[in-house]
Amino acid sequence: MLPDYPIVKEMLWKVFSERIGTAEARSLGFLGGCQQTLIKEGRGSTLDRADGSTQESNIEHLKIEQSLNVDYPNLENLHISEVFRFLDNLGARLAQEKTRHTFEVLSQELEKIGNVESSKNPAHEKILLAFEKMDIHFVDGRWIPPSLVANPATAPILAEGWNHIRSSPALLRRLSAIIDQKREQYRDREAARKLVE
Repeated sequence: MLPDYPIVKEMLWKVFSERIGTAEARSLGFLGGCQQTLIKEGRGSTLDRADGSTQESNIEHLKIEQSLNVDYPNLENLHISEVFRFLDNLGARLAQEKTRHTFEVLSQELEKIGNVESSKNPAHEKILLAFEKMDIHFVDGRWIPPSLVANPATAPILAEGWNHIRSSPALLRRLSAIIDQKREQYRDREAARKLVE
């Protein structure tokens, strides 16, 4: 019978799990900063939204498989750097799958509520329509421009649209009007806030 080393296996599992988690976090990009909630077994899968509504969710379990094949005679020559490279790749693949799934669900939800812009509109029009729909934040009355996150293939198109807005007096006036309207909405929200009970 081969010896079993449960304490060593537990320690290795902890190190390997941390390595996978670090690689995953490094590969998640801005999604890594999003709030996450652990849904414990038996709690159900109901999403409680900020507006008070709820939605039953079909939780999809992501499945990632990867194998490290080592011939038994070569096992003693396996270097830890190869194992870590394997774990880093596994973490990156896990992040890729989470990102893909997140954007699929987000796209479905945006389609449901009708918050999707037609691809027929020019890029500058899409940007202005997005500004009309989003909350814009201000500090001391100054506009804090939002970060635009885009697919690498879409980023140059958005940059061209933004440059078009900046070079067109008519579009700049429209953007300024949107910002002024959002500033008033922001001031109204701030004035209506209760600071102390």
